[in-house]
This record gives sequence, structure tokens and C-alpha cells, in this order.
Amino acid sequence: MKTAIIKLQVILIVLAFCVAGCKKEEPTGVKFSELDKAPKALVSKEELPKFVIDKMFSPSTIYKGKWNESIVYFVMNYLSSSVCCDVYFEKGEKIIFNESIMVDFQSTSKNWVIIYEDLKKGHR
Repeated sequence: MKTAIIKLQVILIVLAFCVAGCKKEEPTGVKFSELDKAPKALVSKEELPKFVIDKMFSPSTIYKGKWNESIVYFVMNYLSSSVCCDVYFEKGEKIIFNESIMVDFQSTSKNWVIIYEDLKKGHR
């Protein structure tokens, strides 16, 4: 009887370790605070969403990331004086930031990649 109980305990412990080991956190990739480390997955200008093209100035860099399970685009126009003013959801809706939304965005957005770079001087 004791042997059966010990075997059952061992099986339960092994099973618990297996279940605990199966829970893997989704990798966060590059966070917003690490944009300078974002890998490049470049596409042509024609492959960008139209609303992104309409918001771009030259020179600019376009980043694509994930925030609250949504795809977002960060349009960094080097002629703009504001660092985080041009961020859009996948369908083109501009994200309007207040302090709490900004803090959440900066701390939880992830998987940032550079999808377009135009570093030539000019306007549009």
C-alpha cells in the first residue's frame, strides 16, 4: 500500500513539473524603450499601408509592433519635434495619448521591427 502511495506521489510530482514546464511566456522581442535595437524587416514603400504613406515625411523610419494584442505603427518623422505623436492602429486610427495610455504603451508594447527607412533629406 505504501509503495502505491509513493508511486502516485512521484507521478503527481513529475506531472506537476511537466505542466509547469509547458507554460512558456510569449517572447516580447524589442520593447518600445529599445527601438534602437529593433531588427529590420524592410518592405517597399508600396507595401506599406496607405495611411502610413500619407503620414510620412522624408526622412522617416516606420516601426511595426504589437500593443494590447493589436498591430500598431510608429511613424518617426525626423522633421517632427514630437517623439511619440504618430502612432496608429492597423486600420489607420491614430492613437491619442494621455499620461496613463503613454505609460502603458511605452511599458507593454513589444515586438518592434523597422519596416521602412527613408533617411534622405527632403519632404514627402
